[in-house]
Amino acid sequence: MDIKPFPYNLTKTQDPLCKQHGVYEIVKIDNFIIVWAEGPWNIETVMNYHKGIVSAIESVGTKPWYYVSIVKGESLFTPEASELFSTICQRLSEHSIQACTFLINQSFAPILTRNLFKQVCEDNNIHFSSYACEQDFKNQLLAFNDAISPNDVLTAPDWW
Repeated sequence: MDIKPFPYNLTKTQDPLCKQHGVYEIVKIDNFIIVWAEGPWNIETVMNYHKGIVSAIESVGTKPWYYVSIVKGESLFTPEASELFSTICQRLSEHSIQACTFLINQSFAPILTRNLFKQVCEDNNIHFSSYACEQDFKNQLLAFNDAISPNDVLTAPDWW
């Protein structure tokens, strides 16, 4: 699978004092790519995320796959990071993605968070769903693939 690098001018963010804001972890289980994320995020974080997500997609190969994201806190992006995230989602839509599903935790503005991700998915013709309730989220995962354990997907990384 050939995923092209994103065309983005990074000259204004190459300052060595610019540090990544926000954390994430990408895990692959079968044909699921699971992202644990806590924001807000800047462009440096999204650039590193792009590298990780490309590697995960390449490991899935050409079979259909699902993107599952467990988001904690506020999912805000700087304008540059938002633009780059949208470009990344456009690329994801070109590589057999079946759906994006989000579980939104501990957010002061869950509707804003949901709408941000929904808009990016819809702009790229990616099936979108989001949940605030963990049980509904687990049921959706089972509907996608009954061979996967929702408890495996919901096993949080150490930093969570």
